[in-house]
Amino acid sequence: MSHLPADCLNEIFEYLEDDMATLHSCLLVNRLWCEVSVRILWRNTYNYHTSNFSTLIACLTSESKEILNKNGINISIPASKPPMFNYASFCKVLSINQVYYKIEEYLKNKQSISLQHLNETTHAVMQKICKMLMNQISSLKSLIFLQYQYINFYLLSWSKRMLKKSHRINL
Repeated sequence: MSHLPADCLNEIFEYLEDDMATLHSCLLVNRLWCEVSVRILWRNTYNYHTSNFSTLIACLTSESKEILNKNGINISIPASKPPMFNYASFCKVLSINQVYYKIEEYLKNKQSISLQHLNETTHAVMQKICKMLMNQISSLKSLIFLQYQYINFYLLSWSKRMLKKSHRINL
């Protein structure tokens, strides 16, 4: 099966969409399997684990990382190489709330900070992650946004474009 073309692998892996453990195993077979399965694993923010956010943070631009660091938010990621993929571009189902809660959880585990500082830090990182997602996602199937008070759609043109392309929107 390792000699199957990418489109055949994609058809097979689509049936594994809800089987994260198997898709994670597929990442390890070879480069082609990795390229096909990573797109499915990263398409829905509900599937993201807290560790996925260290990868998303690693995908932030140098400018974004520098701004966060200047504001006292230490987001250094122990990685010698840049990420293998543009993970943000694979997202097709975006839950703003899920992203917020996972960033908050990631920051709680990474740093010991006060509750007030945690909220400010989460908000700042959330802004950078959302900006990156908005710049990288070409089309959405679903945008889920349930009263997240800190996010302002300062990239309103992106929001309008995505909302027109989306199949399902929950606001």
